[in-house]
Amino acid sequence: MDYQDIIKEWKNNKFKPLYWLEGEEDFFIDQVVDYAEHKLLSEADKGFNLTVLYGKDTDWATVINACRRYPMFAERQVVILKEAQAMRDLLKLEPYIDKPLESTIFVVAHKQGKLDGRSKMAKLVKDRGIILSTKKLYDNQIPNGRRPSSAPRASPSPRKPA
Repeated sequence: MDYQDIIKEWKNNKFKPLYWLEGEEDFFIDQVVDYAEHKLLSEADKGFNLTVLYGKDTDWATVINACRRYPMFAERQVVILKEAQAMRDLLKLEPYIDKPLESTIFVVAHKQGKLDGRSKMAKLVKDRGIILSTKKLYDNQIPNGRRPSSAPRASPSPRKPA
């Protein structure tokens, strides 16, 4: 499943309780996180039902408490964990991932790294949700010569007079 498939499912109101976004290409992860943050909930619902946490500023207990909270005056809530790679004790999220709340859409952005596919955590994530694993794009893989906005641009070398 790629990032466009996830967004397409969301547009069709098909949700899983967990989306684990990982890998080296930040552009795709950022696209999914941006959509989740700005379009999954109406403006009125965002005030009570959107929680954005940053891995370096939070701990596992705060994340689990946010995910286990029920939505207020809405069908669902969205909890986004950005920069998950910077969070200490990330593996302590296992109990929640094992039994996620169906009314919570939990989006984890884990950039520049991947789960060990053999771990219990990886198996739980695969069983309970969706994993988007991204690889770094090379210049020859970019469609129509368009580079994602997060990727650095190469400057052309100046021509020397003959």
